Amino acid sequence: MIYSVINQKGGVGKTTLTCNLAGMLAYIHKKVLVIDLDPQSHSCSYFGFNDPYTGISDALLSKKIKPRIINVRPNLDIITPGYSMFEFEIGNKTNSNKLDQIIKELPTDYDYIFLDCPPSSGSIVTQALSATDKVIIPTTPEFLGMKGLNVMLSTLEKWSAHLNKSFDTMIIATKFKANNKNHKQNLESIRTSNPDLVFKTAFLESTHVSETPTNGKTIIDSTKSKRLITNITLITKEFLERT
Repeated sequence: MIYSVINQKGGVGKTTLTCNLAGMLAYIHKKVLVIDLDPQSHSCSYFGFNDPYTGISDALLSKKIKPRIINVRPNLDIITPGYSMFEFEIGNKTNSNKLDQIIKELPTDYDYIFLDCPPSSGSIVTQALSATDKVIIPTTPEFLGMKGLNVMLSTLEKWSAHLNKSFDTMIIATKFKANNKNHKQNLESIRTSNPDLVFKTAFLESTHVSETPTNGKTIIDSTKSKRLITNITLITKEFLERT
């Protein structure tokens, strides 16, 4: 199954959620591929891999090029953005299903493929949405995060009309501070507005989580904290229940 992880608003913990969910799925023996569609290569950096190699943008620009699949953990592979994401963004004006064609040529043994999208609504996000009908929207339980979520859901409706398809959408609250009254109230408001879309478990804010990319490790690789491990375990469990 293929999931686009998207939010036009930056700073919502999109890559952090993607990599930790992927890492946990791989830990429980699911075969996972993360395709990093962000020119900043944050997913790759999260797994401690910083060499761009031949990536997805190079394959998008040339049928002769195949993206290199890199194994970063047992059961977990990545494809980098590559060298040419900017060139693709400004040059692609018509064909919206190039990424879909590339994914169909990849090995078929993956249980889950995650498309970690940049914080935009440009052509690369259109490519991602053309390749899947499943969407994960991370959002922070703050005023600007909630505003961004409403814009994102509205934009997703426009994409749905443009691409003539519907999307199976999940919303996961991120950077949640359990002792913050505003966060609790805002999360309840998000759930009330989107009762069937929002995960029961929010992804917790913590210093350790924010520092894990520095070491190229996910939560399950780098901490003995029962609180954090339980948190990502519950999110993963609910993800599996919804798939």
